[in-house]
Parts: sequence; C-alpha cells; structure tokens
Amino acid sequence: MLPYLAQGAAMAIEDAAVLAQRLADTPHDPPGAIRRYRPQRRRRTARTQRRAPRTGARYHTAGRA
Repeated sequence: MLPYLAQGAAMAIEDAAVLAQRLADTPHDPPGAIRRYRPQRRRRTARTQRRAPRTGARYHTAGRA
C-alpha cells in the first residue's frame, strides 16, 4: 500500500473487523473463516491500491504541474 490515501491504519482496522466477524460466524472453523475473509477483502484493498498512485501524483507534483 502506498501512503497517499491515509489508508494504512484504516485498512488494518477494516481487516480486523471483517476477520473477527468471519471468525464469529464459524468459531469452530478458523481456516474456513479465513478462506471466506480473503475474497471479501480483496476487492476493497485492490481498489485502494489502484487509487493510491493517482492521489500521490496529484498531491506530490513538482514544478509547473
């Protein structure tokens, strides 16, 4: 993750909340909970990773840009 959307801590908090919910849904199947967690977070984190470079370029330009 690039640091341009201030998402580092936010993503970690979101990850923890989603994983906690998956574990609560099936407390006797932690491996299954993790398997369900991964695809659920993939779209959100991928979108954030795609947006970060654009934001970095926008706010960290040099010269006349």
